[in-house]
Amino acid sequence: MKTRHLILGLLFLGQSSCTYHDISLISYADDPSITSLNGTWKVVSFENYTNNSVEYKNQTNSWGYDIVITFDDSKTPKQFSGKNTTNDIFGGFEYVTQRQFLLLQFGTTEVGQPTWAYNFSHAMLNKGNRFIINWTKLRIFFDNDSKSVSLERQ
Repeated sequence: MKTRHLILGLLFLGQSSCTYHDISLISYADDPSITSLNGTWKVVSFENYTNNSVEYKNQTNSWGYDIVITFDDSKTPKQFSGKNTTNDIFGGFEYVTQRQFLLLQFGTTEVGQPTWAYNFSHAMLNKGNRFIINWTKLRIFFDNDSKSVSLERQ
């Protein structure tokens, strides 16, 4: 019985000592062996660490459309392209450090698009986006690491 109470106490202590930011990063553990953003990624959520909230896609914020982006760092300059809900998105980027990138060019139209698309444009236009990546997930931080956008490999 004492062992059970000790385990429950340790679990409670462990959970109460973690911040929301720590807990939400568990499934997005960084894999240092991955050195490239290459691949096609779909946005699954936006996180706000200031107010501890996560926004998932719904009919209101996305109008039912996805955000899908492809990074290709084999080209010079490195490129990204895709769909930002109802509009195309494209541009160039460079790595600033192993886990940070900077957009060199950014092109899109903002005609008739939902808030989900505006949120993604805002995230991408942040200066020097830090990211964590593994084989299935990518998280890009913005607004001084107070927010992030989470993507899954397609």
